[in-house]
Amino acid sequence: MPRPIRTTLPRPPRRRLRLRGPAAWWPPVSARQDEAFRNIWQALRQHGQVQAVTLGSEKIQDRADTFVVCAIRLPRDKTASALKPLRAALSEFPFVRLAPAESLAITIQELGFLVDEPQRIDEISQERIEEFVHHSSTPVCDFPRFEIRVGGFNSFLDTPFLDVHDDGWCFRMHHRLRDFTLLPVADDYAYLPHVPLGYYTRDETMRGFPARMARWRDRTFVMFHAEALELLAIATADPFSEPEILHRFDLGHSLGPAETITQRGPSDVFV
Repeated sequence: MPRPIRTTLPRPPRRRLRLRGPAAWWPPVSARQDEAFRNIWQALRQHGQVQAVTLGSEKIQDRADTFVVCAIRLPRDKTASALKPLRAALSEFPFVRLAPAESLAITIQELGFLVDEPQRIDEISQERIEEFVHHSSTPVCDFPRFEIRVGGFNSFLDTPFLDVHDDGWCFRMHHRLRDFTLLPVADDYAYLPHVPLGYYTRDETMRGFPARMARWRDRTFVMFHAEALELLAIATADPFSEPEILHRFDLGHSLGPAETITQRGPSDVFV
């Protein structure tokens, strides 16, 4: 009786290559943010003029009285004095309108126009805000307090701003809050935390604008620890006015399982 045919399979190697996940080959969020800031600055220097900010075909004042955002506000006691020389330099250009130093903030997530009966995807009611606070409180408060370094100077074609260096935490918070909002995900541009300083009021030839502002490019203006995320109602008639605080999420409370957000890992993908 013939013996059964035996096939010899190769043995696995004794040493195995272990990959921790996508983070093994994707640059961390912080590195990709820094690269984006550098690319924006280089692109500004290649354009011939700044552009007036566009607010859409309809006036936002006609939509609602307030617009609701989640944001981290800069500390007032440090910001005004630290930015005084930069603001003086920007005020020399007639096409720049500056926001008050006391109102500067890092937007984490937009929620929409506050109305009684939402009819559009970018509108939200008071009842929906209460639901948002209820569902997002534990995930947000589980985030640790983290350090933010603000600066240097940078600019989109229509908005001067300050870079934000935060080791990627604002991005992680933004990405987490997307699960609790009704706004459509806009993937045309990746989320990039920054501090808008104001906006440009008209189209104007650049001339020496980038060269004159280059001295502020590598300057750190403010360093602080983010301790809270605030839900702000901003007046559409005057976006630079004092916002109303609808809710405050205090960070670092560990109200629930937080291992997935307090440790950096495969989820740190810049999208």
